[in-house]
Amino acid sequence: MKNSFPNRLKKARIAKNLSQSKLGELANLKSTIICTYEKGRRSPTLTTLLNLATILGVTPGWLVGEPEKNVKTIKINPNEMIIELRERIKDKTDFVSVLKDNIETKKSVIETLTNENAQLRKEMGLGKGALLRKNG
Repeated sequence: MKNSFPNRLKKARIAKNLSQSKLGELANLKSTIICTYEKGRRSPTLTTLLNLATILGVTPGWLVGEPEKNVKTIKINPNEMIIELRERIKDKTDFVSVLKDNIETKKSVIETLTNENAQLRKEMGLGKGALLRKNG
């Protein structure tokens, strides 16, 4: 009997518009574990299977290969998808904003240190050449 769990897990995850990482987070698993499940290299415990089925809105039977005719189809709510996508975009936009702030802060610190270094050299009467000769 063919193991349909990997394909069905991936199908249900994509239908819910979840990344492997997000599904792993929701199921308290590493994204690499979800990847190994989807590649058929590993199978979940019964508890994990039940948890994944609940998160994905499918039955555990469907996930492990129960015929499609015995299972309700996966329903995708477009409004939920739109909300989820907006949240993802907002999270990424916020992340980019934080990165930009960090870059500006680092530039400011570098500029301050450069100025302080130049001032110290001036006070010590050391030019670049004098410092090299002294240390060389």
